[in-house]
Amino acid sequence: SSAGDCDFAASNFTVDGKYGLVFVPRYQNSVSFKVQLGKDIGTELKIDAAQPTTATLKAGQNARYTFNGVTGKNLQLLLTNNTLDDGNTGTNNYTYVYVYKPDGNYLTSAYQYTSDRSGMMLTLPTLPVDGVYTVLVNPDNLDEGQIKLHLRTANSGTALATDATVTTVNVADQELGYYSFT
Repeated sequence: SSAGDCDFAASNFTVDGKYGLVFVPRYQNSVSFKVQLGKDIGTELKIDAAQPTTATLKAGQNARYTFNGVTGKNLQLLLTNNTLDDGNTGTNNYTYVYVYKPDGNYLTSAYQYTSDRSGMMLTLPTLPVDGVYTVLVNPDNLDEGQIKLHLRTANSGTALATDATVTTVNVADQELGYYSFT
């Protein structure tokens, strides 16, 4: 593409075998360019894991994680330490995050500017069915770097008192604090 990258959905490559790409220059021109193919990375995201999962991505690479969801569960996906960038200070790209239901249909999504290094929370809709859900992290263009993902039960965390008790809260740079109250 003219943007410098193109993504092919994993669903295009469900059968083992040899695949081909055809490059056709436009307007009777000759071209010379570099091609880089890479598989998506990823594994299982644990709900309420003690530590976030760190995705380290190369230019043009996506991260594809799965988690076991239960009907009626409310979850939040926390994204922190986003260093995905193409190194060009003249661009302000996005990191896109999509969540898909077990049948492969869209559930929700969000995006974050690559220059916004603060954390972001994506509150998922109540899970509609039991099964394996997919989280796709799709950096814009040729961004590379890291992003941390932390899948948590919604509104979980350290309980705060509601009786006017003062509680000291410490949250490190590029992290999110998990607190709740009733």
